[in-house]
Amino acid sequence: MKIVLVCIAIFFIGISIALPASAQIVPACGENGVGPCTICDFWQLGNNIINFLLWELALPVLTVVLLWGGTVWATSGGSPGQITRGKQIMTTGLVGILIAVSAWLVVDTIIKTLAADGEFKAAWNEFPTCEPPIKTEPVVVTPAPPSGTTTAPQIADAEARESVIRAQLQAAGIPVNKNPCNPYNSRYQDNPGGCTNVGGLPDNIVPKLIQVQAGWPIRISGGSEEGHQTHGNGMAIVDITPNPVPASTQRWCDIYEAVRQTGPSFWQYERAGTAGTRITCFDNPDHLHVCFNEPCRR
Repeated sequence: MKIVLVCIAIFFIGISIALPASAQIVPACGENGVGPCTICDFWQLGNNIINFLLWELALPVLTVVLLWGGTVWATSGGSPGQITRGKQIMTTGLVGILIAVSAWLVVDTIIKTLAADGEFKAAWNEFPTCEPPIKTEPVVVTPAPPSGTTTAPQIADAEARESVIRAQLQAAGIPVNKNPCNPYNSRYQDNPGGCTNVGGLPDNIVPKLIQVQAGWPIRISGGSEEGHQTHGNGMAIVDITPNPVPASTQRWCDIYEAVRQTGPSFWQYERAGTAGTRITCFDNPDHLHVCFNEPCRR
């Protein structure tokens, strides 16, 4: 009875030693692992379980059985029955481990073959490593500019576009109040009598001005020339007036309604000396300051 108790104690000690070595039976994948679990991880789990049962559990049990059988044999006192019993215990243990190893050879070969996409691998080869899933870096998409906006043209390009834009406006019946600045990038204050550039306006401005013109005749009194607080090359900002001028209060109010139909980002009536101060069409304005789309300098 004492021998049985000793063997049971050794058995549980063996299990307690084997379990910590098998702490990683389950592959590291999933929510807290290195990536989502795949079919390869499933086969790896099966292989780990088989290895644990055979090498980390069955071998300690075999050791206990052999110790048990050897102890029975050694303490038989020459009794043929005890000697036979001890031999049977050890033989049973060896046959059991032989069956387990044979089963391991078969199952391990099957698992490794399936996990290797049908390519045969001998049972003693190292199990194929599960490759981590390919990490796809997020594609950073630069948002497109608001509909109708364009990159600000360079000064040289704006000067080359000046005659083209003026011709388009003229064809639509929209006059520009003054000639282009000379030199082109000079301030309008430095040109005797002033100047007005339209070559630096974004491409989407002309269709919007033509849309306003279809409601009420207008004239361009300020464009992309330098010297303004808010206007400039590439800015979608123009100053417009009724055509002809001077105009009645009603006409000033009418062009406001025509501009509003184009959905501008910002607009306000202005008068000389009141730039940036909002007035109404009843306050004798000089022009209607319109920003058709962002960016708008206010």
